Amino acid sequence: MKDDAKVCPALALSDPDTYSRGHPLARYAELRQSCPVAWQPDAGGYLAVTGLAELQEASRDPASFSSASGNKIKDDSYERLGADVDAAMRAQILATDPPLHTALRGALAPFFWPQAIREREPGVRRQACELLDRLPRGQSLNIVRAATAPFPIRVLCDLLDVPESDRERVFDWTQRLTGADDPEINATPAMAAKAFREVFDYGRQLFAERRRQPGKDILSAFAALRIDGEPVTERQSDALFVLLVAAGNETTRNAITGTLLELGRDPAQRAALCAEPALIRNAVEEGLRAVSPVIHMRRTTVGRRQLGGIPVEAGQRVGLFYGAANHDPRAFAEPERFDIRRGNARSHVAFGFGPHNCLGAPLARLELRVFLEEFLARFPEYTVDSEPAYLRSDFVMGIKRLDLTLR
Repeated sequence: MKDDAKVCPALALSDPDTYSRGHPLARYAELRQSCPVAWQPDAGGYLAVTGLAELQEASRDPASFSSASGNKIKDDSYERLGADVDAAMRAQILATDPPLHTALRGALAPFFWPQAIREREPGVRRQACELLDRLPRGQSLNIVRAATAPFPIRVLCDLLDVPESDRERVFDWTQRLTGADDPEINATPAMAAKAFREVFDYGRQLFAERRRQPGKDILSAFAALRIDGEPVTERQSDALFVLLVAAGNETTRNAITGTLLELGRDPAQRAALCAEPALIRNAVEEGLRAVSPVIHMRRTTVGRRQLGGIPVEAGQRVGLFYGAANHDPRAFAEPERFDIRRGNARSHVAFGFGPHNCLGAPLARLELRVFLEEFLARFPEYTVDSEPAYLRSDFVMGIKRLDLTLR
């Protein structure tokens, strides 16, 4: 492999500390300029894909670039949390290929069809308004804890038909699930593993209730699913519930927070959105491109393949780095500049690409748009009071804290 692809200096893209100040754009650029598909020696060795075209090439071909060996570069990402956690997470939809992936996805898809999303908009807007109307003006506050974290959790609980009284528990779980490598959230891997098991137990209770009394919610649909005539396994339902709890709100929360940060740094663009709210839809796409809430996903080659014109050995781990691809200057002019009028902003891959394109993307886009509409209508002249505090993670580009003063 090393003879075929250029070997870059160890950039440690698998090291959570690499992302302590956000996406390492300079490192991505160095890597991409050397080779958009480059061998990396950290984490046991893998190919880092940093170019948009190359990432799309791998993503559209699951027969050649499989998800079934896991969705994280590090083989022990879940194994170190316990055999039960590892087994469940290897059963999640992100770690499957067709035809199983197609069947699992098909059961969930109707909840994200255009009509279903349109029907959810009044409820999503109500949740945003209730939160934002309570925020104090003229004093610095952590917007993550005050609004951008609880908002998608409220929407998620509505989607799953989870009792309102359990929202705080869901918030705590999302913190601990995605913060497995952050000592401020989980002092030890055992603490992170405990969060996974608590979510498994809670999800099992909900699935049992839905099997006894099915509703019209997404958990009832999954509980009723049969694959090859058999019901979904407990591991599959465990994995789905963890995915919904974590990915169902964490990426949305970080995309909203990151977009507020970008707009707070650029009052002219923020003023343009306030004057012309129709631009918010494109600003959402630019925010997703710039923030890229998911850092990477893994693929594993099936047989000897080519990627970006480079031969790749069978069984090779391949890391798809979305923040790097979304800042590829071959695709996005001046990629480090945040531009609400960017003509091809929607060409980003923040939601992935191909068969594994995020199923919940339509709901996330709705949440982002509604939140920005309501937030800017209330607080057109907010200021950013601090640098963001980022989650220690090599998987989620999370913002734990961002202080704003609302005016």
